[in-house]
Amino acid sequence: MKRSEIKRRPLSDTTLAGLEPDLKEYRELDANGLYFRVKPDGQKSWQLRYKKTDGKWSWLGLGGYPEVSGASARAKAADLRADTAEGRNPMVTKQARKAAEAQAANDTFETLA
Repeated sequence: MKRSEIKRRPLSDTTLAGLEPDLKEYRELDANGLYFRVKPDGQKSWQLRYKKTDGKWSWLGLGGYPEVSGASARAKAADLRADTAEGRNPMVTKQARKAAEAQAANDTFETLA
């Protein structure tokens, strides 16, 4: 599917699967700062563009496609946008969540006993 054929509405899974790699990496806007990135080697992923507390724009990866669906990426993006609205850095929030998940995975019965 050509990039110019996409209408400005949230991207469907059918549209995402049909996006073809180009000579250069490109991003398609889904909604509210959520972008779908396609690399020349065919890798596809979700990214959120947000403004940090110092006023600079930054990108945050939300996961690869098709592991992270459109609905899941939109839900993650909404949570992270809520963090920025409250003055928190989404990157720090994401790192803390990953650390908590890793700790929970290491907490076996033997280590806790």
